[in-house]
Amino acid sequence: MLAAVAAGYIVAAAGSGFLGDRLGLSRVIAFASVVYGVGLLLGGFGNQWQTWYLPVIFVVSIAGGTVMTLAWGLLFKLMPPADRGAISGLATTTKGIGLLTGPLLAGPRSTSCPAPSTTRAATRRSGRFSASRYCSRSRSSGGCQRQSGTPGRDSPKAQSRSPRT
Repeated sequence: MLAAVAAGYIVAAAGSGFLGDRLGLSRVIAFASVVYGVGLLLGGFGNQWQTWYLPVIFVVSIAGGTVMTLAWGLLFKLMPPADRGAISGLATTTKGIGLLTGPLLAGPRSTSCPAPSTTRAATRRSGRFSASRYCSRSRSSGGCQRQSGTPGRDSPKAQSRSPRT
């Protein structure tokens, strides 16, 4: 997956300058931003890896690399030559602040698995839905793997019980 992203960025770095000169920076950035944004939005709906994602990731990476590359060209085109150093420092600083604070703000909200203490509490409170049946942590990998099926319905315990009326 990272190879597809890297290859997309390389293609964008090599070809986006030519497209920007030929078609106009603003048009290319606008089109690439739509492709990049829609690709990232749709990527959030995937919950299981599919092989056909690789070419899509490659295309979205080309769009992302195009936006990132041509944004600097547009920025320098709009700024007077005397202020280009200041504006590039400002742009780099704000990007760095965003890269530092974004994951810190989104991290607690983007977990796909409850913490172990939350899992135990959910197991004790509810007999019908158990978070531990829905999400199991592997000690060797430290990751979270979702189990297939509806939570609790396909588990061996649920199959041995008589249906509730």
